[in-house]
Amino acid sequence: AHIRGVEGLDDFSDDLNRGRRAALRASELDPTLDLPPASLAYGLMVEGRFAESEKLFLRALALNPNSTYALANYAEMISSQGRLAEAIALRQKCLDLDPVGFTNLLALTQIHIQAQRFDEALRFNDRATAVLPADIYIPNRGYQAKILLALGRKAEAVAVARMIRQRFDLEPRWQSDSVAVWVLREAGFESEAADYAAELLKKLPRASYQRGFVLSALGRFEEALPFLERT
Repeated sequence: AHIRGVEGLDDFSDDLNRGRRAALRASELDPTLDLPPASLAYGLMVEGRFAESEKLFLRALALNPNSTYALANYAEMISSQGRLAEAIALRQKCLDLDPVGFTNLLALTQIHIQAQRFDEALRFNDRATAVLPADIYIPNRGYQAKILLALGRKAEAVAVARMIRQRFDLEPRWQSDSVAVWVLREAGFESEAADYAAELLKKLPRASYQRGFVLSALGRFEEALPFLERT
């Protein structure tokens, strides 16, 4: 469900319902387990039920303060609400528990981008690359392109954006393609960005909210909004 959701693909309500039933059953069998309430909290987060989700994340962490699953997903929820300092602290605790955890390094990159702390974001992006090469994991490249442009390193950002376009065979992609379109457009390569976006819009399912990110990258915000409202 999580991967399909991030990629903007099929409805995954059936997955969430199956997961919810399994988590509730696990809690019945052993109320001391931290993973079931954390899993239930994640499902509520996806549904936008943030207050209920937070209560369950806190319950999971009361059962196991070192649950990296609960810490990471709780951080994801509160960062989406703009509580960036708290999210960074939670992710830092995950990093202390697992110093080479790739997804956590990637998340720290993302949160520092949100906080516009681009030097720190690049540091975590480089650490993630050291764990798993960036040319293999395209989302890492998307973050890299965005950071480099923000730091004024335009030529490097454009090179990364072009690499993302060339390696369309690699998955997952998250929002990397729309970031690459935006980088090219911001760097003055408007025709190249438009061609890239046209390719993406042909490939993406008509209902995919990824279309909203691509349209936003082109500055077509009114067209993008109906797709983004479904994220």
